[in-house]
Amino acid sequence: MTRMHKRSRAVLLAACLCWLVALATVQAARKPQIDYDALEKAWEAGDTEQELRSVGDEQVQSLAEKSEADAKALGPQMVFVTLRDDSHGAAQKDLTDLASRWKELLWNGGLDVNIYEIEHAKLLVGLQKGIQVDDLHRFLLEQPEVHEFEWNGQTFSASSSRNEKHRRLHDKTSKQQHKKNSKSKSRVHKGDSKSKGAKKQVSATTNEKSEL
Repeated sequence: MTRMHKRSRAVLLAACLCWLVALATVQAARKPQIDYDALEKAWEAGDTEQELRSVGDEQVQSLAEKSEADAKALGPQMVFVTLRDDSHGAAQKDLTDLASRWKELLWNGGLDVNIYEIEHAKLLVGLQKGIQVDDLHRFLLEQPEVHEFEWNGQTFSASSSRNEKHRRLHDKTSKQQHKKNSKSKSRVHKGDSKSKGAKKQVSATTNEKSEL
C-alpha cells in the first residue's frame, strides 16, 4: 500500500511537470516575436529627411557644396570687351594685333586666354582658369582701348575707372604743388624777416656812430 502510494505520487508529479512544460511552450509560441528591422523602418518613416541627417552628413554636404563652388570658379570664364568709340574705325588687322598683344601680355602675367572678335568693336576673352578672373579685370581696366567689359551679368566701365584714376592723380598732384608753393612762400617770408632784421641792426649801428 505504501509502495503504491509513493508510485502514484511520482506519477502525479511527473504529470504536473509535463503539464507545466506544455503550458510554457504554448505561451512562448503565442508570444509575438519582435522584428527590429521593421521597427526601425517604422521609426524612420515618421522622421523628416532633415531629422535623419547626422552632423557628419551635414559636414559632408558642406564640403561637397564648397567643392562644387570651387570647381565652378576654377572653370573657364568668358569676358565680353567693348572697345572705345575711337576704336570703332580700326581695321581688322589692328584688332588682330591688339588681341595678339593682349594675349602675350596676359600670358607673361600667368594668364592663359584666348581672344576672339565677335563684332566690329567687341572682343571675347576666354579665360581658362576662373580663379584668375580678378587679375583679368584689373588688366582690362588699365587698357586705354577698353570702354567697358561684361562678366557674369555685370558691366564694368573702364572709362569711368580711368577718369576716377585721373581725378585722384590730379588731386594728388594739386596737393603736392600747393604744399610746395606753401613751403616756398614760407622760405621767402623767413628771408624777408631776416633781411628786415639785418636792416634794423645796420640802422641801429649807424645811429650809435652818429651819436659818438
